[in-house]
Amino acid sequence: MELPHVVSVRIKCSTDLSFPLGLNTTTPKVLSYSTSTTTQRVELVNTTTRSCLLCFPVAAAMCVAQCSRCLGWTLVPLAIICILANVLLLFPDLQTRYLVEGHLTSEARWVTGVWASGVLVLVAARVFVSSANKKGCCGFRAAMVCQVGYTCVALAAAGFCFLTCGKGLVQGPHCLYNGTQGPVWGIPPLPDASETLYVRSAYWASACIEPRNVVPWNVSLFITLMAASGIQAILCTVNIINSLLGMLCGPSFGINKVTPA
Repeated sequence: MELPHVVSVRIKCSTDLSFPLGLNTTTPKVLSYSTSTTTQRVELVNTTTRSCLLCFPVAAAMCVAQCSRCLGWTLVPLAIICILANVLLLFPDLQTRYLVEGHLTSEARWVTGVWASGVLVLVAARVFVSSANKKGCCGFRAAMVCQVGYTCVALAAAGFCFLTCGKGLVQGPHCLYNGTQGPVWGIPPLPDASETLYVRSAYWASACIEPRNVVPWNVSLFITLMAASGIQAILCTVNIINSLLGMLCGPSFGINKVTPA
């Protein structure tokens, strides 16, 4: 099986070295390293005969910079999904008059999918990708400190969007419904506040006169926002751990892990 990235290390040693296989060597001491994306083994070479005495594979684990870059690029489509979903919430039935007249669900008007899980997360994702390119030990660690701060902001933004969308699902849509004094704009009151979301949605769908299909519209988009922002929160948590490892261990944490065959 081909490894995605490996490091080849050729070891030449003097003095007696004991290996798990019971092999001892007494050869001139020279230690050299070489990096390759195709070689998949470590060779213990006899410098006199140029023969390979022991070979075993070397796997290079994903380093802090690679992990940070990967997380950053993964956050980008999630942020775009949040922006698009929240923009669609502003236009029930794809009409602008409800936005102009102010007949929208309050959680949709907060546009947390645009500024929180959208813009703030995109800014953090850009920092994740750019920080991964920092060179030098001190520069990299400083970038990781900065990255922790941006990640905390993105985590708070994604969490706020998640909670807001959950509140929008539970509270219900803003629509025109038949009240005791005729049609009125607002949230249709529930006969039983302890009903499940499915029962609530069915009741709201029958109670709302306008906008048409506002209940499935809100439910589907709020659930999409909750799923995307929830994944964002998980990825931000992973990146906080990754950045802390980068601060403590430097840019090469996880590289050159040697595993015997």
